[in-house]
Amino acid sequence: MLPKDRSSKENVLSQMKTMRERDVKWREGKVFSLVFAADDELAALQKEAYTLFMSENGLNPTAFPSLRQFETEVITMSARLLGGDDEVVGNMTSGGTESLLMTVLTAREWGRARGITSPEMILPATAHPAFE
Repeated sequence: MLPKDRSSKENVLSQMKTMRERDVKWREGKVFSLVFAADDELAALQKEAYTLFMSENGLNPTAFPSLRQFETEVITMSARLLGGDDEVVGNMTSGGTESLLMTVLTAREWGRARGITSPEMILPATAHPAFE
């Protein structure tokens, strides 16, 4: 529910910090996954780079050609690392769940193009919930 009155910046940040206290203490090594931690220098670069583009929408490469170039360069670098050639295409996703959804969609469309009309996924009990 939206609050009736607005809050100050200090109050919002204070509430967020209080809520964060219940989160896993990954900075203390209390988690083996879920977090992709970098050293302080790289983390500072990531924050600054994210802040430069946090409001732009990467779905519109006409309005934001810089984001399209970033995506294209990352895909090209990844393709080269994995032995791909100039025919490799791809796109960037915002995280694990979206990546899984796009992977399944791609596999389904690949199968359809080859006449597979009733695809089936066989998953272990430990599969990521996004597969459901």
